[in-house]
Amino acid sequence: PRKILLTVSLGPELREVPDLYQKTINEARLELIKVDLNLEEPVKEGYHEQVPKDLIFKQIPIPKEKLKKESKVTVYVSMGPPPISPDKVGENLEIIVPSLTGLSLEEARNKLAENGLSLDENIQWETSDQYLNGKIIRQEPPENSKATKETGVKAVVSEGPGPLPRDVTVEIPVPNDGINHEVKIEVTDAAGTRTAYFGNHPPGDKIEKTVRYYPDGFIRVYLDQKLFEERNTKTIK
Repeated sequence: PRKILLTVSLGPELREVPDLYQKTINEARLELIKVDLNLEEPVKEGYHEQVPKDLIFKQIPIPKEKLKKESKVTVYVSMGPPPISPDKVGENLEIIVPSLTGLSLEEARNKLAENGLSLDENIQWETSDQYLNGKIIRQEPPENSKATKETGVKAVVSEGPGPLPRDVTVEIPVPNDGINHEVKIEVTDAAGTRTAYFGNHPPGDKIEKTVRYYPDGFIRVYLDQKLFEERNTKTIK
């Protein structure tokens, strides 16, 4: 398998906080990693009238402030506009349709219910090399379009075979600082999020693990429960 070497970069102690406004969580992680900062997890959520769902509308500290290397930045992710109580929801109220692409049917039902919509249970299935079996390929109405609360969203679901998995060897040098370290490798891709490796290692140890992943995802390494490195699998040649 291919090899990627994940290392800690050394540099000045103070880092400038990037602007994370209206970025996704994954985009924010990457921006913070570039400047040796970490994302405070779990992230906080809140309703927001203007910022679309799943995008960041607030961060602490604010952009351009200086933090020590490896400090954490807190972000607030939009849950969309505040919900309207059922007794005030009119039949013709327009609702923004959320994206269902890549979700399972159960995940799609839950997401639609959160937005006052429902899933049309007349499910269509078709073969797909891009999406794993059971994942939604496309929908109607499409995401970000407007619908009324009684609209049933139609879904086309993959019956496989889906993308082929790939293997990569992840090499991690454990800091030689005289103490043991907890190491975790996490994969997020078309199959979801899972732990590919977890273990405790002595100082100065060199870890080499083969990790299986599907295209278009992320491999994250945590050192003592802190994000140590993140790699977009698109960058793995």
